[in-house]
Amino acid sequence: MGILKAASLIAFISLISKIFGLFREQFISAYYGTSYIRDAYSIASLLPSSFALIMLAGLNGPFHSAIVSVITKYKTNNDNTSVKIVVSSVTLLSVIFMSFIVLLCFTFPKQIISFIASKNIPEQTLNLAIIQFKIMAPIFVVSAIIGILYGICNIEKIYITPSLSPVMASLSVIIFLLLSNDNNRIIALAWGTLVGALLQLFLQLIPLIKKLSNYYTFNFNFKHQGVYQTFSIILPASLSSIVGQINIIITTYFASGLPIGSISALTYANFIYQLPLGILLTSLLVPMLPILNQTITYNDNMKSFKININKSIRMLSLLSIPSSIMLFSSGEIFIKILLERGAFDYNSRLITYISLACYTIGLIFYAFRDLFVRVFYALDNAKIPFYTSFTSILIMYLLCYYFVTYLNFEIIGISLAVSFVTIFNCLILYFILIKKIGNFIEDKTIKHFIKVLISFIPLSLFCTIFNYYFDYKFDYVNFIIYCFCVLVMLFISFFILILFKDEEIVIITNKIKFKLTKSF
Repeated sequence: MGILKAASLIAFISLISKIFGLFREQFISAYYGTSYIRDAYSIASLLPSSFALIMLAGLNGPFHSAIVSVITKYKTNNDNTSVKIVVSSVTLLSVIFMSFIVLLCFTFPKQIISFIASKNIPEQTLNLAIIQFKIMAPIFVVSAIIGILYGICNIEKIYITPSLSPVMASLSVIIFLLLSNDNNRIIALAWGTLVGALLQLFLQLIPLIKKLSNYYTFNFNFKHQGVYQTFSIILPASLSSIVGQINIIITTYFASGLPIGSISALTYANFIYQLPLGILLTSLLVPMLPILNQTITYNDNMKSFKININKSIRMLSLLSIPSSIMLFSSGEIFIKILLERGAFDYNSRLITYISLACYTIGLIFYAFRDLFVRVFYALDNAKIPFYTSFTSILIMYLLCYYFVTYLNFEIIGISLAVSFVTIFNCLILYFILIKKIGNFIEDKTIKHFIKVLISFIPLSLFCTIFNYYFDYKFDYVNFIIYCFCVLVMLFISFFILILFKDEEIVIITNKIKFKLTKSF
């Protein structure tokens, strides 16, 4: 399966996952609103769900990236014995370590939750968070296994089940909410999250049942070089994920001193911001990662490796630029359609859009940064991404302090700080990568970026004008009109790229023509 075909398939499945994620959020909001139950769940799920299940075990996460980076090279050299030993040893060590983490969670739940939460947290919320945290603690073990299986699926070019995993998690939460009653509803979210994690695990096993014998054995060797290489990626990458969590804590800390609703607005804005990013990064970086790891082994002075980096940059540009334009220019429309109901009024929409607009400034850099991180993984160098992420903690704190405390930018300051830190990380990784492998950006990649910027000017103008004139009288009929006009604008933008003879768009149109010709 080619990169474009795989990316299209993953993008479609990721879109379905995002839709179910939206349904889940709407169900949770309908059942709990902003009650202490939702607050307790947000605190309790921070480590087992947001960190372990999503960051560590997720697609492009440390376990997935490490398995793909190391095992692909052994598969390329037909070293099947090492493949089995490394995967088996890494799995066993991961389960043992994560079991120890679970034991700590059961032994010191109050201390852990008290460390995460504010000292002023209501006792009712604290007690419920402890109960929910203990329910979800086993997710740590499940997440390690899921991450490893994601990597195996990626190597086997199985993209459907990993991309469908979030659907299972969302469905589980929704079903538990529907089956809950007044007596057990306070813990329905926790049980739904745990069962959702188990369903994700079983889903990965379905296409791998006949292939597991190629990856697992009872012959363990914890001193194998491949085991060391795998954990040399997992550990720094996991620490980088922890750094990301610390940044969330920093932004929450500063937002907690702002007017009521600021934290909620940042959360809503981030959810909408992640909708295109999740589809974009998952669809392109998942199929590209094993290709990067394979081409790095070629004896051609990294020529093939650099070619694939440029292909990724061009495809990311083609998708991230229009996404940025639409979120920045029409983000308020999306917020109104998706969220504005009940207690979420016009003022809530406005403050959420302000945050979203500031987040969008860093969207393109966010996509490039994640690509550069994967490039370093392919180079067996996970330390550089970690060091840059660690540096971002100090920069995040200083920027939040300067924007919020000194300039009094409030929620705008926090959103800008997040975007500026993303831009900083991207540029640092880019310049370090140049030092490592030399100048890798091709002239046609730069030209492609400029062509895409110019071609999507009509889309930008339309979104801005439409949002301005239909702000107060916007309804679902106008939204349908808006969607139709956006499709027209996108067609015009792609037609401009064709006139520019852009290589990427020519490849896409030729593939479409071939499919249509073959069909008829």
